[in-house]
Amino acid sequence: MKKFIQITLSFALITNFGFSQELLPVEYDTTNTSARILINGNAFHFSTAIQNSFARKWLFGGEITDEIKESTFSEHNLYDRIGGGYRLNIQYRSDKVLFKKRSDLSWMLNVSNETHFSSEYAQGLFGLLFFGNERFLGEEANLSNSVGSFVDYITIGGGIHNKKTKSFITLNVVLPRAYSDFYINRGSFFTSESGDKIDILLEGELNRTASPAYFQGLGGAISFDYNFPFGQSEGNNFSGTFRVSGRNIGVYKLNSVDRISIDADAEFSGFSIEDLRATFNNENESSSPITDSLNITEGNNSFWKFIPGFIQIGKVVDKHSDTKFQSFFGIRMYTSFLYRPLIFAGVDYKPIENFSLGAQGTYGGYGLFRLGMYGSYSAEKFSLGLGSEDLLGLIMKNQYGQSLVLRLLLNI
Repeated sequence: MKKFIQITLSFALITNFGFSQELLPVEYDTTNTSARILINGNAFHFSTAIQNSFARKWLFGGEITDEIKESTFSEHNLYDRIGGGYRLNIQYRSDKVLFKKRSDLSWMLNVSNETHFSSEYAQGLFGLLFFGNERFLGEEANLSNSVGSFVDYITIGGGIHNKKTKSFITLNVVLPRAYSDFYINRGSFFTSESGDKIDILLEGELNRTASPAYFQGLGGAISFDYNFPFGQSEGNNFSGTFRVSGRNIGVYKLNSVDRISIDADAEFSGFSIEDLRATFNNENESSSPITDSLNITEGNNSFWKFIPGFIQIGKVVDKHSDTKFQSFFGIRMYTSFLYRPLIFAGVDYKPIENFSLGAQGTYGGYGLFRLGMYGSYSAEKFSLGLGSEDLLGLIMKNQYGQSLVLRLLLNI
């Protein structure tokens, strides 16, 4: 394989909807103990620098004009982050008594499909990919300390839930379908002012799953919710329910991973970034003056990885509260070092018995500050919630992400 540079440059900015947010406030209901089906779906991408005017065309096709590229490039700092994902999770919670001495406990099943990508990359990586080396004539493009990863997996599991408190714990089998990652420890790309000389310094690695099997490995994880009340509900005392949540905390093993390593410190004359791309895209070319100097090695192995799960601690909304306004807030942390702790806070407003609206602000994660809104409706047999963690991102091209969250509950 001779696509290390091309794949690495592209990988840092691949943003197919793929990580999962669940910031729609959960209505805490201790009165409903019936069997139920819960469906959670969400998709998002957030960045500190890539605007929606660029991301939408990159994702769904369309001409990325020089004006859009220049505008996006000007938003970049020395280093920026991008991340996103999608998640579809289906749960069934039984109302059957599991133990005679614990009538509040029953069993549950769940299945989900999740995709997650994240990258922290140098400004020079973006510039080389979308402008070529003409942007850096007489300058050095920094590529160092750029990393990224992508994973797609399915989980299937079951466990025990408390019908009254809604706490639960499940054990899940993890079935990874695809994985890739890259890192560049040291990297720079210098082009002379006349464009006739290129200096490349590149030390890094690219890993991609290589098995022809549908599932690329096997792993295990736990998910849980633990709800506990705080404060005194009488009078004007501040009270409510806190929830400690964990999703897919675990590991998985990839059976067959192709590894491409490069350790290059070379100078070339008469080449451009387009020549490099053409060289690395030619599978039939066994060697060239370029590739012979880049010290590329290839191998295959297996290794273990942490699942991009999360832990969240926060206050939830009480469905049967007498007040029209309720606060919710908390913090979320993923098992990904690129994901910054995310803080969120908001207000839930219930104008009538079965309908609520709300707004929330979030800070952290893969982006900066976001403003979200949601609405939910509850009936005897079902409830439906729909919202976005980035309301402005849904309608404005100059924002730095998009988000859509859906929750459906069916009482059986």
